[in-house]
Amino acid sequence: MWRNIAKMVVKEGISLYVARGTHDFVVDHTDTDPDSIPLKLGSMVVGEVVATKAKPYTDKAVDNAADWIAKKRNKTTESSIS
Repeated sequence: MWRNIAKMVVKEGISLYVARGTHDFVVDHTDTDPDSIPLKLGSMVVGEVVATKAKPYTDKAVDNAADWIAKKRNKTTESSIS
């Protein structure tokens, strides 16, 4: 369960980071209104697409980190029992 929550948090973090970067880039390089709803929606779509494309790699990274943490916890638990 926690592993899936961590995967979702990482995906949404990437999505928000890319969306903000896309929004800032468009605002800096065009005369588009920063509060434009189409700009905000388009930036969010770009963020979601990038996050979805990166998902297999980020999921693997989260799994590796979770496995490493579980292994460390098991070692600590075993050594404290002995």
